[in-house]
Amino acid sequence: MSGQPGAGLGAQPEEPEGDPIPEKPAEFGKTFIKVVSGRKTLSFWAAACFAIATVLCGLFLSEKSEGYRKALRGLLTDGFEPPLSAQTEVASWLALATFLMVVFTLAFAYYSISRFWQIRSLEKEKLLLWKQKRRAETALAGTATERDELKGENLQLEMERESLRSMLETERDRVQKTLESRNNTLRRTLGETISAASRIRSQLFPAVAHGAGKTIESVHYLYYIQKNFDTEVHRRYLIRAGELPMHFWQSAIGVSSAAAPIETFVDIGYRLVSHDMGKDLVYLPTRDDLHDKAACIYFLPFIAPGERRDIEVTYRWPRMLLQLQTRGWEDFSVKLNNARALESYTLEVYLEPGTGGSLTCVESGVLLPNKKLEPAMSHHGWPGWKYSASEIAPALLNTEISLRVEWNRS
Repeated sequence: MSGQPGAGLGAQPEEPEGDPIPEKPAEFGKTFIKVVSGRKTLSFWAAACFAIATVLCGLFLSEKSEGYRKALRGLLTDGFEPPLSAQTEVASWLALATFLMVVFTLAFAYYSISRFWQIRSLEKEKLLLWKQKRRAETALAGTATERDELKGENLQLEMERESLRSMLETERDRVQKTLESRNNTLRRTLGETISAASRIRSQLFPAVAHGAGKTIESVHYLYYIQKNFDTEVHRRYLIRAGELPMHFWQSAIGVSSAAAPIETFVDIGYRLVSHDMGKDLVYLPTRDDLHDKAACIYFLPFIAPGERRDIEVTYRWPRMLLQLQTRGWEDFSVKLNNARALESYTLEVYLEPGTGGSLTCVESGVLLPNKKLEPAMSHHGWPGWKYSASEIAPALLNTEISLRVEWNRS
Protein backbone atom coordinates (compact mmCIF):
# COMPACT_ATOMS: atom_id res chain seq x y z
CA MET A 1 0.00 0.00 0.00
CA SER A 2 1.16 3.56 -0.68
CA GLY A 3 2.78 5.46 2.17
CA GLN A 4 2.54 8.97 0.68
CA PRO A 5 0.28 11.46 2.46
CA GLY A 6 -3.00 12.10 0.76
CA ALA A 7 -2.87 8.82 -1.18
CA GLY A 8 -6.08 6.84 -1.21
CA LEU A 9 -9.37 6.45 -2.96
CA GLY A 10 -10.63 9.85 -1.79
CA ALA A 11 -7.54 11.90 -2.75
CA GLN A 12 -7.83 14.40 -5.60
CA PRO A 13 -5.22 13.65 -8.27
CA GLU A 14 -3.33 16.46 -9.95
CA GLU A 15 -4.64 17.70 -13.25
CA PRO A 16 -2.74 16.07 -16.10
CA GLU A 17 -0.66 18.17 -18.42
CA GLY A 18 -2.27 18.83 -21.78
CA ASP A 19 -3.59 21.60 -24.00
CA PRO A 20 -3.54 25.17 -22.62
CA ILE A 21 -6.78 26.48 -21.17
CA PRO A 22 -8.75 28.29 -23.92
CA GLU A 23 -9.97 31.78 -23.27
CA LYS A 24 -13.52 32.34 -22.16
CA PRO A 25 -15.91 33.79 -24.77
CA ALA A 26 -14.95 37.48 -25.21
CA GLU A 27 -17.22 40.41 -24.38
CA PHE A 28 -19.45 41.81 -27.08
CA GLY A 29 -17.14 44.71 -28.04
CA LYS A 30 -14.02 42.53 -28.11
CA THR A 31 -15.71 39.97 -30.26
CA PHE A 32 -16.99 42.64 -32.60
CA ILE A 33 -13.50 44.11 -32.92
CA LYS A 34 -12.19 40.63 -33.57
CA VAL A 35 -14.75 40.19 -36.33
CA VAL A 36 -14.13 43.59 -37.84
CA SER A 37 -10.39 43.18 -37.64
CA GLY A 38 -10.53 39.82 -39.33
CA ARG A 39 -8.45 39.37 -42.47
CA LYS A 40 -11.43 38.61 -44.72
CA THR A 41 -13.50 41.45 -43.27
CA LEU A 42 -10.76 44.02 -43.74
CA SER A 43 -10.20 42.90 -47.29
CA PHE A 44 -13.90 43.14 -48.05
CA TRP A 45 -14.19 46.62 -46.46
CA ALA A 46 -11.04 47.89 -48.14
CA ALA A 47 -12.26 46.76 -51.56
CA ALA A 48 -15.64 48.46 -51.06
CA CYS A 49 -14.13 51.72 -49.85
CA PHE A 50 -11.61 51.72 -52.66
CA ALA A 51 -14.35 51.29 -55.27
CA ILE A 52 -16.49 54.07 -53.83
CA ALA A 53 -13.52 56.40 -53.41
CA THR A 54 -12.50 55.79 -57.02
CA VAL A 55 -16.00 56.72 -58.23
CA LEU A 56 -16.09 59.88 -56.12
CA CYS A 57 -12.64 60.97 -57.19
CA GLY A 58 -13.56 60.48 -60.81
CA LEU A 59 -16.63 62.61 -60.40
CA PHE A 60 -14.80 65.38 -58.65
CA LEU A 61 -11.99 65.41 -61.15
CA SER A 62 -14.18 65.39 -64.28
CA GLU A 63 -15.03 68.61 -66.09
CA LYS A 64 -18.74 68.02 -65.56
CA SER A 65 -18.46 68.22 -61.82
CA GLU A 66 -18.26 72.01 -61.68
CA GLY A 67 -22.01 72.43 -61.37
CA TYR A 68 -22.16 69.88 -58.66
CA ARG A 69 -19.49 71.70 -56.73
CA LYS A 70 -21.39 74.95 -57.09
CA ALA A 71 -24.58 73.36 -55.94
CA LEU A 72 -22.78 71.88 -52.94
CA ARG A 73 -21.21 75.27 -52.05
CA GLY A 74 -24.60 76.95 -52.35
CA LEU A 75 -26.14 74.31 -50.12
CA LEU A 76 -23.49 74.88 -47.53
CA THR A 77 -23.76 78.76 -47.79
CA ASP A 78 -27.59 78.89 -47.98
CA GLY A 79 -27.36 80.03 -51.61
CA PHE A 80 -28.51 76.81 -53.20
CA GLU A 81 -29.57 76.84 -56.81
CA PRO A 82 -30.92 73.83 -58.61
CA PRO A 83 -28.44 72.36 -61.06
CA LEU A 84 -28.86 72.69 -64.73
CA SER A 85 -30.13 69.79 -66.77
CA ALA A 86 -26.63 69.22 -68.02
CA GLN A 87 -25.49 68.68 -64.52
CA THR A 88 -28.08 66.04 -63.59
CA GLU A 89 -25.93 63.26 -64.99
CA VAL A 90 -23.29 64.05 -62.39
CA ALA A 91 -25.87 63.98 -59.65
CA SER A 92 -27.06 60.62 -60.87
CA TRP A 93 -23.58 59.21 -60.65
CA LEU A 94 -23.21 60.66 -57.21
CA ALA A 95 -26.50 59.14 -56.10
CA LEU A 96 -25.44 55.79 -57.54
CA ALA A 97 -22.15 55.95 -55.65
CA THR A 98 -23.96 56.83 -52.43
CA PHE A 99 -26.41 53.97 -52.97
CA LEU A 100 -23.57 51.52 -53.55
CA MET A 101 -21.91 52.74 -50.38
CA VAL A 102 -25.08 52.12 -48.40
CA VAL A 103 -25.47 48.64 -49.93
CA PHE A 104 -21.86 47.74 -49.17
CA THR A 105 -22.26 49.06 -45.66
CA LEU A 106 -25.39 46.97 -45.02
CA ALA A 107 -23.79 43.88 -46.49
CA PHE A 108 -20.75 44.44 -44.35
CA ALA A 109 -22.92 44.88 -41.25
CA TYR A 110 -24.85 41.65 -41.97
CA TYR A 111 -21.64 39.75 -42.59
CA SER A 112 -20.04 41.14 -39.43
CA ILE A 113 -23.04 40.29 -37.22
CA SER A 114 -23.27 36.73 -38.60
CA ARG A 115 -19.58 36.24 -38.19
CA PHE A 116 -19.75 37.65 -34.66
CA TRP A 117 -22.36 35.11 -33.46
CA GLN A 118 -20.60 32.30 -35.25
CA ILE A 119 -17.32 33.08 -33.49
CA ARG A 120 -19.01 33.35 -30.07
CA SER A 121 -20.73 29.98 -30.58
CA LEU A 122 -17.47 28.32 -31.63
CA GLU A 123 -15.63 29.76 -28.63
CA LYS A 124 -18.31 28.49 -26.24
CA GLU A 125 -18.24 25.03 -27.81
CA LYS A 126 -14.46 24.98 -27.69
CA LEU A 127 -14.44 25.91 -23.99
CA LEU A 128 -17.11 23.28 -23.24
CA LEU A 129 -15.18 20.60 -25.10
CA TRP A 130 -11.99 21.57 -23.29
CA LYS A 131 -13.70 21.30 -19.89
CA GLN A 132 -15.11 17.90 -20.82
CA LYS A 133 -11.68 16.78 -21.96
CA ARG A 134 -10.13 18.00 -18.70
CA ARG A 135 -12.74 16.20 -16.64
CA ALA A 136 -12.14 12.99 -18.61
CA GLU A 137 -8.37 13.32 -18.21
CA THR A 138 -8.75 13.99 -14.48
CA ALA A 139 -11.04 10.96 -14.12
CA LEU A 140 -8.57 8.79 -16.05
CA ALA A 141 -5.70 10.04 -13.90
CA GLY A 142 -7.71 9.25 -10.76
CA THR A 143 -8.56 5.81 -12.11
CA ALA A 144 -4.90 5.15 -12.88
CA THR A 145 -3.96 6.22 -9.35
CA GLU A 146 -6.59 3.93 -7.82
CA ARG A 147 -5.45 1.13 -10.11
CA ASP A 148 -1.86 1.52 -8.98
CA GLU A 149 -2.95 1.56 -5.34
CA LEU A 150 -5.05 -1.57 -5.86
CA LYS A 151 -2.11 -3.27 -7.55
CA GLY A 152 0.02 -2.43 -4.54
CA GLU A 153 -2.64 -3.76 -2.17
CA ASN A 154 -3.04 -6.94 -4.22
CA LEU A 155 0.71 -7.47 -4.19
CA GLN A 156 0.82 -7.01 -0.44
CA LEU A 157 -2.12 -9.41 0.03
CA GLU A 158 -0.38 -11.95 -2.19
CA MET A 159 2.76 -11.68 -0.12
CA GLU A 160 0.75 -12.05 3.09
CA ARG A 161 -1.07 -15.06 1.66
CA GLU A 162 2.18 -16.73 0.67
CA SER A 163 3.60 -16.01 4.11
CA LEU A 164 0.49 -17.45 5.78
CA ARG A 165 0.58 -20.50 3.51
CA SER A 166 4.22 -21.11 4.32
CA MET A 167 3.53 -20.72 8.02
CA LEU A 168 0.56 -23.13 7.84
CA GLU A 169 2.57 -25.70 5.90
CA THR A 170 5.37 -25.49 8.44
CA GLU A 171 2.88 -25.86 11.29
CA ARG A 172 1.18 -28.77 9.51
CA ASP A 173 4.48 -30.56 9.04
CA ARG A 174 5.34 -30.00 12.68
CA VAL A 175 1.95 -31.29 13.87
CA GLN A 176 2.16 -34.25 11.50
CA LYS A 177 5.59 -35.20 12.78
CA THR A 178 4.36 -34.83 16.34
CA LEU A 179 1.33 -37.02 15.66
CA GLU A 180 3.45 -39.64 13.91
CA SER A 181 5.84 -39.67 16.82
CA ARG A 182 2.99 -40.01 19.30
CA ASN A 183 1.36 -42.69 17.16
CA ASN A 184 4.57 -44.70 17.06
CA THR A 185 4.91 -44.32 20.81
CA LEU A 186 1.34 -45.45 21.37
CA ARG A 187 1.78 -48.43 19.03
CA ARG A 188 4.93 -49.49 20.88
CA THR A 189 3.14 -49.06 24.19
CA LEU A 190 0.14 -51.04 22.95
CA GLY A 191 2.38 -53.79 21.61
CA GLU A 192 4.22 -54.05 24.90
CA THR A 193 0.89 -54.09 26.77
CA ILE A 194 -0.48 -56.86 24.54
CA SER A 195 2.69 -58.91 24.98
CA ALA A 196 2.60 -58.43 28.74
CA ALA A 197 -1.10 -59.39 28.94
CA SER A 198 -0.45 -62.51 26.87
CA ARG A 199 2.42 -63.57 29.13
CA ILE A 200 0.39 -62.92 32.29
CA ARG A 201 -2.53 -64.92 30.86
CA SER A 202 -0.25 -67.83 29.98
CA GLN A 203 1.18 -67.83 33.50
CA LEU A 204 -2.18 -67.63 35.24
CA PHE A 205 -3.95 -70.05 32.90
CA PRO A 206 -1.56 -72.63 31.46
CA ALA A 207 -2.64 -73.93 28.06
CA VAL A 208 -2.66 -77.52 29.29
CA ALA A 209 -4.94 -76.91 32.24
CA HIS A 210 -7.13 -74.11 30.91
CA GLY A 211 -10.35 -75.19 29.27
CA ALA A 212 -9.61 -78.86 29.51
CA GLY A 213 -12.47 -80.80 28.03
CA LYS A 214 -14.08 -77.83 26.29
CA THR A 215 -16.15 -78.49 23.21
CA ILE A 216 -17.28 -76.21 20.40
CA GLU A 217 -20.61 -77.73 19.55
CA SER A 218 -21.58 -75.51 16.62
CA VAL A 219 -19.76 -73.25 14.13
CA HIS A 220 -21.47 -70.96 11.58
CA TYR A 221 -19.44 -68.69 9.26
CA LEU A 222 -21.03 -66.04 7.02
CA TYR A 223 -19.09 -64.05 4.38
CA TYR A 224 -20.79 -61.21 2.50
CA ILE A 225 -18.49 -60.11 -0.34
CA GLN A 226 -19.27 -56.69 -1.77
CA LYS A 227 -18.57 -55.50 -5.33
CA ASN A 228 -15.23 -53.96 -4.34
CA PHE A 229 -14.38 -57.19 -2.41
CA ASP A 230 -14.77 -55.59 1.00
CA THR A 231 -16.05 -58.42 3.17
CA GLU A 232 -18.37 -58.49 6.15
CA VAL A 233 -17.82 -61.53 8.36
CA HIS A 234 -20.03 -63.14 11.02
CA ARG A 235 -18.61 -66.01 13.08
CA ARG A 236 -20.97 -67.67 15.54
CA TYR A 237 -19.86 -70.30 18.07
CA LEU A 238 -21.70 -72.44 20.60
CA ILE A 239 -19.07 -73.35 23.24
CA ARG A 240 -19.45 -75.77 26.17
CA ALA A 241 -17.02 -75.75 29.09
CA GLY A 242 -15.38 -79.04 30.12
CA GLU A 243 -14.23 -80.15 33.53
CA LEU A 244 -12.79 -76.75 34.50
CA PRO A 245 -14.22 -73.22 34.27
CA MET A 246 -13.50 -71.48 30.98
CA HIS A 247 -12.38 -67.84 31.38
CA PHE A 248 -11.23 -66.98 27.88
CA TRP A 249 -10.81 -68.31 24.36
CA GLN A 250 -8.35 -67.37 21.61
CA SER A 251 -9.72 -66.33 18.19
CA ALA A 252 -7.54 -65.49 15.17
CA ILE A 253 -8.06 -63.70 11.84
CA GLY A 254 -5.76 -64.14 8.87
CA VAL A 255 -6.11 -62.61 5.39
CA SER A 256 -4.07 -62.75 2.20
CA SER A 257 -1.50 -60.11 1.25
CA ALA A 258 -3.91 -58.81 -1.44
CA ALA A 259 -6.22 -57.50 1.28
CA ALA A 260 -5.92 -53.95 2.56
CA PRO A 261 -3.42 -53.65 5.45
CA ILE A 262 -5.21 -52.80 8.68
CA GLU A 263 -3.48 -51.39 11.74
CA THR A 264 -5.95 -51.94 14.59
CA PHE A 265 -9.04 -53.91 15.53
CA VAL A 266 -10.97 -50.66 15.61
CA ASP A 267 -10.33 -50.16 11.88
CA ILE A 268 -12.24 -53.33 11.00
CA GLY A 269 -15.05 -52.69 13.47
CA TYR A 270 -14.22 -55.78 15.51
CA ARG A 271 -17.19 -56.56 17.75
CA LEU A 272 -18.33 -59.31 20.12
CA VAL A 273 -21.98 -60.27 20.56
CA SER A 274 -23.31 -62.43 23.40
CA HIS A 275 -26.58 -64.22 22.62
CA ASP A 276 -27.10 -65.18 26.27
CA MET A 277 -29.01 -62.83 28.55
CA GLY A 278 -26.91 -61.36 31.35
CA LYS A 279 -23.64 -62.59 29.87
CA ASP A 280 -20.96 -60.30 28.48
CA LEU A 281 -17.80 -60.52 26.40
CA VAL A 282 -14.63 -58.43 26.19
CA TYR A 283 -11.38 -58.93 24.31
CA LEU A 284 -7.71 -58.05 24.46
CA PRO A 285 -5.62 -58.07 21.28
CA THR A 286 -2.79 -60.58 21.44
CA ARG A 287 -1.54 -60.10 17.88
CA ASP A 288 -2.10 -56.98 15.81
CA ASP A 289 -0.22 -57.28 12.52
CA LEU A 290 -1.39 -55.67 9.29
CA HIS A 291 -2.75 -58.92 7.77
CA ASP A 292 -2.85 -61.18 10.80
CA LYS A 293 -4.66 -60.51 14.06
CA ALA A 294 -5.64 -62.48 17.17
CA ALA A 295 -7.71 -61.64 20.23
CA CYS A 296 -8.27 -63.25 23.58
CA ILE A 297 -12.01 -63.28 24.25
CA TYR A 298 -12.93 -63.16 27.94
CA PHE A 299 -16.26 -64.51 29.21
CA LEU A 300 -17.95 -62.36 31.85
CA PRO A 301 -18.76 -64.24 33.95
CA PHE A 302 -16.65 -67.29 33.11
CA ILE A 303 -18.30 -70.40 31.67
CA ALA A 304 -18.91 -72.84 34.50
CA PRO A 305 -18.14 -76.56 33.94
CA GLY A 306 -20.82 -78.16 31.77
CA GLU A 307 -22.31 -74.77 30.87
CA ARG A 308 -22.37 -73.48 27.30
CA ARG A 309 -22.23 -70.01 25.81
CA ASP A 310 -23.54 -68.66 22.46
CA ILE A 311 -21.17 -65.96 21.12
CA GLU A 312 -20.63 -64.14 17.80
CA VAL A 313 -17.63 -62.31 16.36
CA THR A 314 -18.23 -59.73 13.60
CA TYR A 315 -15.91 -57.49 11.60
CA ARG A 316 -15.59 -55.88 8.18
CA TRP A 317 -12.22 -56.01 6.43
CA PRO A 318 -11.61 -53.74 3.41
CA ARG A 319 -10.56 -55.67 0.25
CA MET A 320 -10.38 -58.82 2.36
CA LEU A 321 -11.11 -61.13 -0.59
CA LEU A 322 -9.49 -59.11 -3.39
CA GLN A 323 -7.41 -62.20 -4.18
CA LEU A 324 -10.55 -63.65 -5.75
CA GLN A 325 -10.22 -61.06 -8.50
CA THR A 326 -6.43 -60.99 -8.77
CA ARG A 327 -5.76 -64.75 -8.58
CA GLY A 328 -9.23 -66.22 -9.10
CA TRP A 329 -9.48 -68.19 -5.86
CA GLU A 330 -9.37 -68.00 -2.07
CA ASP A 331 -9.17 -70.78 0.57
CA PHE A 332 -11.49 -70.65 3.59
CA SER A 333 -10.04 -72.83 6.35
CA VAL A 334 -10.61 -73.55 10.03
CA LYS A 335 -8.87 -75.66 12.65
CA LEU A 336 -10.42 -76.48 16.02
CA ASN A 337 -9.25 -78.21 19.20
CA ASN A 338 -12.26 -80.09 20.54
CA ALA A 339 -12.74 -82.66 23.24
CA ARG A 340 -15.83 -84.01 21.55
CA ALA A 341 -17.29 -84.08 18.04
CA LEU A 342 -18.42 -80.88 16.35
CA GLU A 343 -22.15 -81.29 16.01
CA SER A 344 -22.70 -78.72 13.26
CA TYR A 345 -20.41 -76.85 10.83
CA THR A 346 -21.75 -74.34 8.26
CA LEU A 347 -19.91 -71.96 5.94
CA GLU A 348 -21.81 -69.58 3.64
CA VAL A 349 -20.27 -67.29 1.00
CA TYR A 350 -22.28 -64.70 -0.95
CA LEU A 351 -21.18 -62.30 -3.67
CA GLU A 352 -22.88 -58.98 -4.44
CA PRO A 353 -23.86 -58.73 -8.14
CA GLY A 354 -21.79 -56.34 -10.22
CA THR A 355 -18.25 -57.75 -9.84
CA GLY A 356 -18.22 -59.08 -13.40
CA GLY A 357 -18.01 -62.71 -12.28
CA SER A 358 -19.60 -65.48 -10.24
CA LEU A 359 -18.53 -67.93 -7.50
CA THR A 360 -18.00 -71.68 -7.48
CA CYS A 361 -16.85 -73.81 -4.54
CA VAL A 362 -14.65 -76.93 -4.35
CA GLU A 363 -13.60 -78.98 -1.29
CA SER A 364 -9.84 -78.71 -0.85
CA GLY A 365 -9.27 -80.19 2.62
CA VAL A 366 -10.36 -83.32 4.40
CA LEU A 367 -13.66 -84.90 3.42
CA LEU A 368 -16.24 -84.18 6.10
CA PRO A 369 -19.04 -86.55 7.09
CA ASN A 370 -22.62 -85.70 6.18
CA LYS A 371 -21.33 -82.86 4.00
CA LYS A 372 -23.49 -80.84 1.68
CA LEU A 373 -22.36 -78.20 -0.85
CA GLU A 374 -25.11 -76.38 -2.68
CA PRO A 375 -25.96 -72.99 -4.27
CA ALA A 376 -27.77 -70.57 -1.96
CA MET A 377 -29.20 -67.06 -1.82
CA SER A 378 -28.62 -64.55 0.99
CA HIS A 379 -31.28 -62.38 2.58
CA HIS A 380 -29.83 -59.50 0.45
CA GLY A 381 -30.66 -61.44 -2.70
CA TRP A 382 -26.96 -62.14 -3.39
CA PRO A 383 -26.07 -65.51 -4.99
CA GLY A 384 -23.56 -67.79 -3.30
CA TRP A 385 -22.83 -71.20 -1.82
CA LYS A 386 -23.57 -73.05 1.40
CA TYR A 387 -21.23 -75.75 2.71
CA SER A 388 -22.35 -77.80 5.74
CA ALA A 389 -21.42 -80.97 7.65
CA SER A 390 -22.25 -82.58 10.98
CA GLU A 391 -20.82 -84.89 13.62
CA ILE A 392 -17.22 -84.13 12.78
CA ALA A 393 -14.82 -86.15 14.95
CA PRO A 394 -12.11 -84.35 16.98
CA ALA A 395 -9.40 -86.08 14.92
CA LEU A 396 -10.71 -84.42 11.75
CA LEU A 397 -10.97 -81.06 13.51
CA ASN A 398 -7.28 -81.15 14.36
CA THR A 399 -6.71 -81.28 10.61
CA GLU A 400 -7.45 -78.10 8.71
CA ILE A 401 -10.94 -77.98 7.22
CA SER A 402 -10.73 -76.08 3.93
CA LEU A 403 -13.06 -74.96 1.16
CA ARG A 404 -11.74 -73.31 -2.01
CA VAL A 405 -13.91 -70.53 -3.44
CA GLU A 406 -13.27 -69.63 -7.08
CA TRP A 407 -14.30 -66.47 -8.93
CA ASN A 408 -15.06 -66.95 -12.60
CA ARG A 409 -15.18 -63.87 -14.83
CA SER A 410 -18.40 -63.67 -16.83
